[in-house]
Amino acid sequence: MLAGKKIVVTRAEQQATGFVQKLESAGADIYQLPLITFERTGLSPVEREAICHFEQFDWIVFTSTNGVKFFMDALVKFKIEPKKWPKIAVVGKKTAEALSSYGLDIELKPTLFVAEQLSDELKEQVTNEQSVLIIRGRLGRKLLMEQLSKVVKKVVTVTIYHTVLPEAASSRFKHLPFHDIDLITFTSSSTVHHFARLLEDNDLFFEDYHWKVACIGPIAAKTCEQYHFPVTIMPSQFTVDDLLNSIIAYYEEEKSK
Repeated sequence: MLAGKKIVVTRAEQQATGFVQKLESAGADIYQLPLITFERTGLSPVEREAICHFEQFDWIVFTSTNGVKFFMDALVKFKIEPKKWPKIAVVGKKTAEALSSYGLDIELKPTLFVAEQLSDELKEQVTNEQSVLIIRGRLGRKLLMEQLSKVVKKVVTVTIYHTVLPEAASSRFKHLPFHDIDLITFTSSSTVHHFARLLEDNDLFFEDYHWKVACIGPIAAKTCEQYHFPVTIMPSQFTVDDLLNSIIAYYEEEKSK
């Protein structure tokens, strides 16, 4: 299916294993270039207060699996043992799975895994007397907060982690076989930003190579547009498995031409 295709995976190292294994099983040669890693942020007094009393909110929204992980870590750190949970809303299938692994029920999981869809669907379920707690990363978009603030009594956002470029990224980037690469995969806007930064640091230009780009969804694809990286592959459902299937389908179709 992907025999001989040289594919760069920019996903965080701790999250890339399954994706890499499936690409390799399909015959691809993989170059791992983790362009993001995650670190816990220092919480403001307001954010810490929100976490310690999160049960008082009507809804809690998680926008990523990392948000789930760092929130659960914070509960342990602050020795909080919840007796009940607010209604839970999520962006993304993997985020829902992360919460389900803790035995938690998801009240709202939108049909499309983007913040716009969650915002639209959540606004239909909340009332103007309710409160919402949003758990996010530092680079997360503010759309949910801005939209929900118009329809509920109280919205509190906790920035619980931030995304950084790994120290080893520059060295690993320099060892890529630039002229042999067929496809670069991006699973977040941060991976796109960091790839563009490495190109600039090394005086390289995307247009000098014959790379194709595969993006997990429209947000990452829009970021690619900012840097004039043409996106060739994007699935209709925004998960890593759907991205994998779209990559395979693209090259299968290419072979049949």
